[in-house]
Amino acid sequence: MAKKNYNTKEQPTKQTKGQNKNITKQVEKIPVVTKPQKPSLSLITTWMMLLVIVIMTFIAYSPSMKNELTNWDDKAYVEENTMLSEWHVEDFKSMFFGSHKYFMGNYHPLSIFSLSVDYHLGDNKTVKQFAAKLRGDKPTEKPRAIDPFIFHLMNVLFHLLNTILVFWFIYYLLKKFDIAIIGALLFGLSTIHVESVTWVSERKDVLHTFFFLISLIMYLKYIDTSKWKFYILSIIIFFLSIISKGQAVSLSVTLVAIDWLYGRKLLSRKVILEKVPFFVLSIVFGIIAILAQKAGAAIHEITEYPLYMRILFASYGITQYVGKLTIPYNLAAIYPYPRAIQDIYPYQYLYYILPAIIFPLLAYWAYKKNKIVTFGFAFFIINIFLVLQLLPVGSAIMADRYSYIPSVGYFIIFAYGFKYLIDKKPNFKIPAYILLGVYAIYLSVATFNQTQIWKDSTTLWTHTLEINEDALVGWNNLGSAHDKDNLKERAIYDFTRAIALKPDYTHAYYNRGTSRKDLNLYKDAIMDFNKAIEIDPSFAEAYHNRGICKETLGDLKGALADYNKGLSLTQIPNMYSSRGVCKGKMGNLKDAIDDFNTAIRLKPDNPEAYSNRGLANDHAGNLQQAIADYTTSINLNPRFATAWANRGITKHRLKDNNGAVSDYTTAIMLDPKFVDSYYNRAYVYWEMKNYAAACTDIQMARKLGMQISDAEVAKFCK
Repeated sequence: MAKKNYNTKEQPTKQTKGQNKNITKQVEKIPVVTKPQKPSLSLITTWMMLLVIVIMTFIAYSPSMKNELTNWDDKAYVEENTMLSEWHVEDFKSMFFGSHKYFMGNYHPLSIFSLSVDYHLGDNKTVKQFAAKLRGDKPTEKPRAIDPFIFHLMNVLFHLLNTILVFWFIYYLLKKFDIAIIGALLFGLSTIHVESVTWVSERKDVLHTFFFLISLIMYLKYIDTSKWKFYILSIIIFFLSIISKGQAVSLSVTLVAIDWLYGRKLLSRKVILEKVPFFVLSIVFGIIAILAQKAGAAIHEITEYPLYMRILFASYGITQYVGKLTIPYNLAAIYPYPRAIQDIYPYQYLYYILPAIIFPLLAYWAYKKNKIVTFGFAFFIINIFLVLQLLPVGSAIMADRYSYIPSVGYFIIFAYGFKYLIDKKPNFKIPAYILLGVYAIYLSVATFNQTQIWKDSTTLWTHTLEINEDALVGWNNLGSAHDKDNLKERAIYDFTRAIALKPDYTHAYYNRGTSRKDLNLYKDAIMDFNKAIEIDPSFAEAYHNRGICKETLGDLKGALADYNKGLSLTQIPNMYSSRGVCKGKMGNLKDAIDDFNTAIRLKPDNPEAYSNRGLANDHAGNLQQAIADYTTSINLNPRFATAWANRGITKHRLKDNNGAVSDYTTAIMLDPKFVDSYYNRAYVYWEMKNYAAACTDIQMARKLGMQISDAEVAKFCK
């Protein structure tokens, strides 16, 4: 099998009189293509060293297996993503070509499919039990509907595979074992990669890199062997990479860099025609990626940041990527844009112009001296150029995840420099390897610790805000985490901080409104929902929650108007249910039941809709149908205390006092502060002449805050 190799042997050079003899010395530094040599180490030794790297990498990332899902896109990607649970032809069509093809501002159907595979693997009882034991969950804890363990495990496994592929890519590329093994070691342990690996929603990063590297390896094998099967495989696997994440479009330009490194004639007909399929795919899916970003409103108006500022952003970004790849300092989930252009002092970013200029100058110097180092620079720049925010995308000036593939080029330079040093300074070889080992241990510890920062939403965003308190997304997401933990006042503070940073932050107003609503601060909540609707008149859920507040305050007409407006924007099952409740309170039971029917049709596993329909049927006198609805609701959610309590009311009306007491008791067990159930059970006990139990319940209802007169208490406590 004919292969190409790079070495630094002197090549014979013709020389005329008067010609500078230093030309020969210069040529010595330029690697050229020669026939391959046999590896200096056996295949067994190679795999043993790779195994050590894989074990070290696995240990460094092992804490992620105990991590929870975060509230940064994981809810949309996993917890609420109906595409994961459904495996039908129509669902797959929708995922790849239909209404769900642009998901969260991206076109990455293969990544969504891989998460779906994880969902079904994680649904296995044995897997759930193992995950619970690994985390140390208490045996009494309720099993999770979606366990994050399998999602984290698969991300780590893809990273381990990518680490192995980085070795084989560098080895096939350069035929230099030392550079390949050091490059793989640094790639595997690099702390800046934690975001790509530990964040479940970033499955697209580790997955597209997996195919990206295989495609490059197939292309190298094609060049080495001239066998077209490797060329075809490279195109097919590139396609898999590009439908995993749009950032893979840079592969086509990377191939040009490989051709240059191998000394191929870039303008030859053969080489140009080879690239056509790759560039066609890159252009087509590049356009699709832009359309997806626009659909997700992720692309800023180009005029929002002037050109000079975007150049400063790019300078800042490239400097930070290189710095954080070397020493992982101040890594965070969000590196925000400046708050507002008018508040920017440009000199703060001018500091980064100098190192950003030095970078291409070093690349030019390398071009004159060494092709391998030049290729490393080219690989890094080609694969990071599109995310340097020259076209502003998203809410961050840079992101750790963007460095995942580009880092391979940086580690080639690092490894080559290390090998060059020990070759030039043989006496420094042992100390150099000791320093490399210490550096690897340092990266391992840093990665181990950084992985734990992604433990849960509260830990993640608290850390992010410690790094940069201007990260408004951090304040909003921390507020959501506190709200979920029922720390409503703390959540309101967090949302207020986000609004202070961005006065038109729609979701922060909305989220603060829901927290205020939960604290019964309905008027304040309505003000927040008003503001959210003012900023975004198509915000359906803001209308929904404003309607709930108005309904609670007794403004049924205003609530109905909000529900109608929200439903004109989108069909949300719970909003139909809310409108049905409102219509029921207005005495329009028939239309109320129609709304509950619609809610159930849109979401058949909706326990709230069945419970509400049961209440409407109860008021309409359809008591047996009400019992059936409550029972269905309870079967769907056995911990739904309201359904148990409502069924108790209907059973009482049907003279089934024992059944009523049983349902009220279950409701109280599920919610010990369910005051209405204590009160209603007291009446049933009183009818059953169980006066002691009736007295206990009525006193408990009063203790919990229900307004009950002394005379009524005396009636029960004879």
